Amino acid sequence: MTQEHASQSGLDPSTHHHVQSLKSERDQYADDLQQVEKSFTELHRRYDKLRETITHHKRSEEKMKDELVDLRKQLRDSHLNFEVSLWSDSGHKAYTMYISLMHAETRLWRGMGV
Repeated sequence: MTQEHASQSGLDPSTHHHVQSLKSERDQYADDLQQVEKSFTELHRRYDKLRETITHHKRSEEKMKDELVDLRKQLRDSHLNFEVSLWSDSGHKAYTMYISLMHAETRLWRGMGV
């Protein structure tokens, strides 16, 4: 409103200036509120995304722990099976032959001066 319009509406110039100032302040607060709401929405979106990521990582970690337990069990079982087969009759013969072969190879290398 201009001063001419203010005088037509019956407001004195200081009241008119005060009304304009209040309207401007109201508009600024409305803009600020809109920015805060936009920022909050973005923050909430990021929070949800982070929460999903953390949940995914926790599931992956649990899955990996379970797989590690299974692999350790398989490894332990493999070692036990190997030891059993190593000390069984045929395994013991194979082991004895392997040791004999290693000794022969060592003697051969020594004989060659290596």
